[in-house]
Amino acid sequence: VMGVRDERALQNAAHLGMAMQITNICRDVEEDWGRDRLYIPEELLARYG
Repeated sequence: VMGVRDERALQNAAHLGMAMQITNICRDVEEDWGRDRLYIPEELLARYG
């Protein structure tokens, strides 16, 4: 990534990317539900509403 070769930095970048994607999924739950899309496990939805 942009010339970075340090393994720890690459792992941190990957973790940041995953965290950002999870944040987007959480933010868009209501909008996605209105479009008949669900990106979280139904079990969690049933448990926590």
